[in-house]
Amino acid sequence: MTISRRGALAAVAAGAALAAIGSAPALAAKAHPHGTYFSFTSGAGVTSEYHVYAKGVDWSKRVGAVFYFDGDHKTKKNSRIHNPGHRDMLKMAEHANWRNMILVGAISTDKKTSDEGMTWWEDIDRNGNWFRALAQHLIKTHGLDATRLWFCGYSGGAEFITYEVFADRQSWIKGGGAVMIGGGGCYGMDTSPAAAFKQIPMRWVVGNRDQVGATSPPTWSATAAAAEGQGAYRRAGFTKTRTLTIIGDHLAYDIPKLLENALNDNGVGRV
Repeated sequence: MTISRRGALAAVAAGAALAAIGSAPALAAKAHPHGTYFSFTSGAGVTSEYHVYAKGVDWSKRVGAVFYFDGDHKTKKNSRIHNPGHRDMLKMAEHANWRNMILVGAISTDKKTSDEGMTWWEDIDRNGNWFRALAQHLIKTHGLDATRLWFCGYSGGAEFITYEVFADRQSWIKGGGAVMIGGGGCYGMDTSPAAAFKQIPMRWVVGNRDQVGATSPPTWSATAAAAEGQGAYRRAGFTKTRTLTIIGDHLAYDIPKLLENALNDNGVGRV
């Protein structure tokens, strides 16, 4: 998935747990209903939907979040995000909820079915602005702990994390981490991140056969994207970047297991 984006971009664990930037105590939590296809309209008038998986979450304690961004899809039936009962969605929710984190499955504002289909990386600024508004709304309205925010993306969703969420206006993220699966390229930072933000753990996972020709567009390589992304973040001063190469192609990833591994390896346990 070649990123078509605006011109040249400008240029963790804390202790045994996860990166926590500054002193940002969680607000009093207000339960968000467990359910699917909640609608959210940003201040700019852009509307899309999201799912919330919150079974067993104790809202009297600190509540974090895992945000999931799915890969490109031309039809809803071929996506995880438009099948909220999909095994992968339920297992990711299980891993998040056990740690007293909600799983938020965000749905791209891109609704087209032509060309590359519904993506996060085409019209990335529009998607980024809408997602930031959603995330900050959830933090403010439901008292989510901004020091416990994790981001998981597959393919085009991984690209969205690295090109947009972590690269532009990221100061609202006070701690957590990111795992990019089958993608995650980056040209550089749009917004210079704070020094503490650069300590957030970032993990790229790529299959050894996930190269040119493994997916659409046929010229795109997840392996090359991961190398580009990790390199860009390392050059920007991020200190906890890591790439794991596993056996498989673009369709072989066990996304819930890879998310669980990243959470475990960074000491994200129960609250």
